[in-house]
Parts: sequence; structure tokens; C-alpha cells
Amino acid sequence: MKISKYEDIEFALLTLERSLYEEFERDSLGLEVPPELSAMKALKEYHKKIKRGIALKTKRPITP
Repeated sequence: MKISKYEDIEFALLTLERSLYEEFERDSLGLEVPPELSAMKALKEYHKKIKRGIALKTKRPITP
């Protein structure tokens, strides 16, 4: 996977670490969903929380 124009390489690499993937794989097995779907949903949810925090801090509306 190529990461271009990304300053926080450590974060990008964290999402690719085998141990993290294995954790999603194990948890997803119980939910009967692919680990990629589980990881993507977790990242999307986290991103929503970040956007809410920024909106509260800056008093700007949340964009979709």
C-alpha cells in the first residue's frame, strides 16, 4: 500500500499492523463480518467523533 502526501506515517502504519488486524479479525469472527468491514466501520465512527469534537470546539456545524 502506498501512502502519498501523508504526514502522520505512524498512524497510517498502525492501521496496517498485523496485530491490530488480527484483533479485528478475532472480534469480527464473533460478529460474522469481514475484518475489513469491522475496521472500516470503527474508523468511520472514530472520524465522526473527531468531527463532533471539532464542531463543539469551534462552534461550527458538523459536515457530513
